[in-house]
Amino acid sequence: MYAWATRLLGYKVGRHEGKLTGLASYGDTSHVKQLGGQLLQYTTDSKSFLNPYLHDGNYISFTDKLRCLLNNEAVYPSYEAFRRLVGKYYGKNFRPEDIAAIAQIELERAVTAWVSDLVNKTGLTHVALAGGIFANVKLNQQIEAIPETKKVWIFPDMGDGGLSVGAAYLQLNSQKTISSRPLENVYLGPKFNGDQILAACKDANLHVTKQAENLAQETAKLLADGVIVGWFQGRMEFGPRALGHRSILLHPGRREMNQVINKRLNRTEFMPFAPSVLEEYKNDLFSGGGKSEHASQFMTITYDVNPEWIDRLAAVVHIDNTARPQVVYKGKETLYWSVIDEFRKLTGLPAIVNTSFNMHEEPIVCTPEDAIRSYLHGAVDVLVLGDYIVRKGSGDF
Repeated sequence: MYAWATRLLGYKVGRHEGKLTGLASYGDTSHVKQLGGQLLQYTTDSKSFLNPYLHDGNYISFTDKLRCLLNNEAVYPSYEAFRRLVGKYYGKNFRPEDIAAIAQIELERAVTAWVSDLVNKTGLTHVALAGGIFANVKLNQQIEAIPETKKVWIFPDMGDGGLSVGAAYLQLNSQKTISSRPLENVYLGPKFNGDQILAACKDANLHVTKQAENLAQETAKLLADGVIVGWFQGRMEFGPRALGHRSILLHPGRREMNQVINKRLNRTEFMPFAPSVLEEYKNDLFSGGGKSEHASQFMTITYDVNPEWIDRLAAVVHIDNTARPQVVYKGKETLYWSVIDEFRKLTGLPAIVNTSFNMHEEPIVCTPEDAIRSYLHGAVDVLVLGDYIVRKGSGDF
């Protein structure tokens, strides 16, 4: 269903569903009652969902459906029925944000009914989520709000990667060869030493200003001054979220920065950027989140922003006054925590913008060469590669 809504609005299926999640908050939901249940239904066997518009006697094999979906084609009856159904209530001149809003509400209604039913039937109140649909951070917030749930965990690589890890874990667990413990971090990728960083800078004719003595303090000063920083530290993150090792950092208090960085990265996102937040201030900034405290470290769920912070953190607050934070703990990520804390001392804001370090629809940067290429294409103003502050030209900042 969400794929059809994506396709209807001219976006690419399998790639742009996330745009609908952000766009949905701008939509008119006055037709929800008329459309309710016509796009997606949960069947009470706890096993399946139903697209009612598929069941019109025009059956087509799953293989053909999949082929059409992957080819971004709309050539079979189910899609046409979907389009006719939308046109019935909105006419031909529908607003994209209205369709996104309806798709989001239909999704939330069906999936929360499913989770609630499973919890009631099994008596299991701790819910772990993986699979592409749980990249929908707004949906995850609604799942946390289900009264019957006590804990909600979203695997950081919440797409098919999460499903494969879960399958491996299930098998190992059944053999009793592993014991359960919380996932502390997802810094599982490659890392690069100082010599490798300096060699990459030399090859690109970049000037290494200095090996910073107080990297956190100097980076925080740059951010407070409105500089956009490409932050490259340690081992790369596993999964789709940049979590302070391959990140673009900037000031969260200036709403216009969204347009600036989106233009730099050739992005057309509707969601604002996400914040990295000091753990000590999490409850000051956000309400709720008690059930998903561990998941909040991985930027996989939205929370309501407390009123007094909405304007102060304008670049990271969505139109519905929610944000998707990465909560940063001092004892787990000392350097990154220190950057945010030094920024707090300068600005009074215990959060910074953290968006993935990549150009639009490219992978997150992995190597120093990747980071340098993005920098030379104008993604950021300054590079912080390991201990080094790097820029074009010569001389100190």
